[in-house]
Amino acid sequence: AKASPGTPPALLNQRMSAEISKEADLITIRVLAPTPRDAKRLADAVGTAYDDFVKQSSRDAARAEIRQLEAALRELSGKLVELDAAIQASAGDRSLEAKRRAVEEQLDATAKRSQQLATQAEVGTSRVALQQEAITPLWPTQPSPTRGAAAGLLLGLIGSATLAWWLNSRSATQLAEADQ
Repeated sequence: AKASPGTPPALLNQRMSAEISKEADLITIRVLAPTPRDAKRLADAVGTAYDDFVKQSSRDAARAEIRQLEAALRELSGKLVELDAAIQASAGDRSLEAKRRAVEEQLDATAKRSQQLATQAEVGTSRVALQQEAITPLWPTQPSPTRGAAAGLLLGLIGSATLAWWLNSRSATQLAEADQ
């Protein structure tokens, strides 16, 4: 993956994983970063971004449903106008008046649902009930590179000293045999 030109160097050397629990609605985010503070910050940012995404999706779905309800409101208003005209044409027809009441009830219920969705379209809802703040690690999750480098240096020094001693003792033995 390529980083954008403005990406801080500390964010370039990070790895992240997410684990989804099968038993519960739980996502565990793990981040490996150069510093504990960077790991905590990135894990928190991922959780917040997920919550924002869920809320935006909720707002989008509410707006789409509001558009459908507005179309239903227009259709119901049209039926109401037609029923009013039919009632005036045939005064005293109780079946038309019952149909008009039913359409008015549908119109009211649709308008109430549209108003409820208007709030959701503004704010959004999220099923992310609890977002626990990431814990700053107390120690690195991987061995320190300097510790590994120091161990390699010490092993190399011991190995080269042993090799030099063995080669010197071998050449000294060969010189002693050549002098005899």
